[in-house]
Amino acid sequence: MIEKLKATVAELEAELSQVDSLDDETRALLQSAADDISRALADKPDAAVAATATQESPLLDAAANFEASHPNLAGIVRRLVDAMAQIGI
Repeated sequence: MIEKLKATVAELEAELSQVDSLDDETRALLQSAADDISRALADKPDAAVAATATQESPLLDAAANFEASHPNLAGIVRRLVDAMAQIGI
């Protein structure tokens, strides 16, 4: 599950680097979440659960806000939230 979460974070970061039409606030929110999760996974994978627990709601809100305009990005965010849920976050 941790590997799936890492892969989804990498996918999110790749998509963020390609999307030009994302507003600064949403981009910052998503990048911050990806950075926090990556850092937690790199430091102590078991501690990632506690470090990323607060990321789920903002991520879901972001996905809902740009579902129509950025379906690929929204899908990645939803997969990230699902992966977090599967490991108990």
